[in-house]
Amino acid sequence: MSISLKEFERQYGIDLLPVSAETIILGDIWDWAGTFNQRLERQHENLASVGDPSQALIDKLTKVPMSKAFIPDIELKSKNSTDLDLNIPTIKLDLNGKIDSAKVLSFKFQGVTSKDVSGPLKAEMNAHLDKLKNADFKKYTNKIKFCEIAVWLFYADSVVLSIDKTTGNTAEIEAEIHRLEGVKVGIDNSSEKQITYTMNGGSGCPFAAQFIKGKFF
Repeated sequence: MSISLKEFERQYGIDLLPVSAETIILGDIWDWAGTFNQRLERQHENLASVGDPSQALIDKLTKVPMSKAFIPDIELKSKNSTDLDLNIPTIKLDLNGKIDSAKVLSFKFQGVTSKDVSGPLKAEMNAHLDKLKNADFKKYTNKIKFCEIAVWLFYADSVVLSIDKTTGNTAEIEAEIHRLEGVKVGIDNSSEKQITYTMNGGSGCPFAAQFIKGKFF
């Protein structure tokens, strides 16, 4: 069972992350860049580090435990997609330009887990913001008010890519996949019509996030 990316975005109000790293945590600040084709940019700052930095709060945000998201596999390939983005930041794999989207039969994230801000932690973040507003409202306005704060991070145990066997450059694709560091790759060639690559790795790097505008936090 799987859920489409469009449905995942609609139900959970999430955005796919254009970059990923294990150092990305809850409370991190992101912003939209560009006029027409906007994309998220990581600001390399956390809500808890703005103003009077709270290392105790940063530590708590870093140590939020992972929990099962109870979300089906997320299918990124739609029936009519012709411009499928095959950049997968969580495992540092970019197949854009190396394979025709029409040859991709399935592309999904499996084993979805998540971390989120709630309860006492959310209250502590609000208290930090209130302190910042009172001490330096200009800094709050410049750094947080109009930016996006990550409040829910999504992770995947594996990425699964199935391609049509008539794809002419499978050797090049497999070479790219086998170059990945810290990723265990499984290849299923048993089907007459497709080859399936299962890539396990990068489970500590989020692939998507839910954001709240700073002024609404």
